[in-house]
This record gives sequence, structure tokens and C-alpha cells, in this order.
Amino acid sequence: MHPFPPAPALKFFVGETLAQISLDPFQVQFAFESGRALVSEERIEHVLPDGQVWRYECEAAQGAPLLLHRLLQQSVNSVEREDLCLSLTFGDASVLKVFSELGPFESGHFDTPDGRLIVF
Repeated sequence: MHPFPPAPALKFFVGETLAQISLDPFQVQFAFESGRALVSEERIEHVLPDGQVWRYECEAAQGAPLLLHRLLQQSVNSVEREDLCLSLTFGDASVLKVFSELGPFESGHFDTPDGRLIVF
């Protein structure tokens, strides 16, 4: 739907600890200990510390197995963004990439510390 906000607006993710991951038929929800959530309805990539990439297209019963549980109870060390990709790097050097696409439909959303809902 939209590109991600500028990098300074995403720095609040640094220090967040991932508490829960929920798989729904057409989305993945990442809940942090702070109570904030990041929801992807498009596609994600989980890049392991050894560089191995696990992709998920957020479509029920499609694709390879997931190893997302390895991110649980880890804190975000850094955030990078491109227009259509948000990358969260965790304590073990694994990376969660959340993708957006331009078009009429929402690719996902997250809430900010000041209570705003950002749709991408």
C-alpha cells in the first residue's frame, strides 16, 4: 500500500523484545513485550545468522516450514528501511524482513509509542 516511514520514525523498535508470534491464515503478527505489534499481510523473510533465508508469503498452507520461533525473547538491535522493506536485526544477528508493496491494499501495520497506527 505505502512505503515505510523514514528511518528516524522507526528507531523505537530498537530494544523491543519479541514476546509472541501469531500465524493467521493470511497474516503474521509479531507482538513485543511493550504491547506494540507489527502485522504483515504481504511477505516476510527470516534471515538466519548463517545467511540462510526462510521466506513466507502470508498465505495459508503455502510454502516452506518456518523457524520464526528462534526470534522469540530476543531484542531488536537495529532497524533499517528501504521504501518497501523494513529490516529488524535481533541479538543473535538474525534479521526479520517485512515487505510492503505499492497498490490499493494494505500490506500490514504497526503501532507507534505515541499511539499512531502506521499502515504500509
